[in-house]
Amino acid sequence: MHGPTGTGGKGPRLAQPVLHRAPDDDRLAEVIKNGIPNTEMPAAWQMTDREIWQVAAYVRSMGRTPVVALPDERL
Repeated sequence: MHGPTGTGGKGPRLAQPVLHRAPDDDRLAEVIKNGIPNTEMPAAWQMTDREIWQVAAYVRSMGRTPVVALPDERL
């Protein structure tokens, strides 16, 4: 639903540093576990707490900003 790389699709874009409904890891795990009422985001009732935290870590990894090398500032 969120696209194969989390860039959006039927669900919102997950590949971004901050998620509107889940600005921190605890809230993200809560959203995964309980879903979002009146949306297409279902509760993950079949997942263990460990699996929920693994999914949360994966979702967070999609929003990481790549490291960019800075130019050499030596004169």
